Amino acid sequence: MRRLIRADLHNLFKDKSFLIISIFSFLLGVFMPLIGLKNKIRYDEITVFEDGFFIFLSVFALLIPASVSFFVGKSFDWGTLRNKICVGHSRISIYFSFLITCLMGTTILVALYFIPYLILGSFMLEAMDIPLKAFVLFFLSSILVLFSLTALSVAIVENIESRVVSMAITIVVVIVLLMVGSIAVQMLMEPEMITNSMTMIDGEFVFADPYPNPRYVKESQRWIWELMRDSILGGQIHQITALECNWVSVSLYSVISGILCSFIGYILFNRKDLK
Repeated sequence: MRRLIRADLHNLFKDKSFLIISIFSFLLGVFMPLIGLKNKIRYDEITVFEDGFFIFLSVFALLIPASVSFFVGKSFDWGTLRNKICVGHSRISIYFSFLITCLMGTTILVALYFIPYLILGSFMLEAMDIPLKAFVLFFLSSILVLFSLTALSVAIVENIESRVVSMAITIVVVIVLLMVGSIAVQMLMEPEMITNSMTMIDGEFVFADPYPNPRYVKESQRWIWELMRDSILGGQIHQITALECNWVSVSLYSVISGILCSFIGYILFNRKDLK
């Protein structure tokens, strides 16, 4: 498998789509602290280090599936994957060499964003409001979320021969996960009572008496929405970006989902008829 990983890494660094996304990641890491500095100079707004840092999660949630689709999809288009099987490489080695290479690619993209943000943000932005330990835990959780997303992307792309179709399906799946997770977060934020509504009495607007919120999630159902919030991509990104997540549960669900995606993806790939 080492030879496969070295070959895949070589191809990854030559892949134009990965190079473009890498440049974009670096520029994003430069751009975000500059925005904070501009707001400080122009509007006298105080921007602390962690403000806006975790926006990279939302951006990478779309960039990583696209990068994986372009990179792995070429193996189908160019016949490379079938050639690997013909020369004696096992399917498990092929699948997991792609997975490991893509995980390394994700790590590189995060590093290209983090390093310039750390260097510039240290000088241009105010010191962090949250403890350093909390920031590190949030950052590690975000990496695990992206690793899980990478595993999901590889599982889809390695089982669909058309690069265009695999990228479209992967992006759609990611968007659905973002939406469902965000809905779960919003549902859990609904108050039990509505207290700020107004009504008209005798031609004048007055505050109405508090009344039950029909969208409030009952206690017996909250665990379902909490599970969706902590385990689905959109909920995880929303919580980390807001610096309000339970990093233990988010990290645990990310690891579990990554392992499940890898296992299911390999089982399907092992049964796939490669033409």
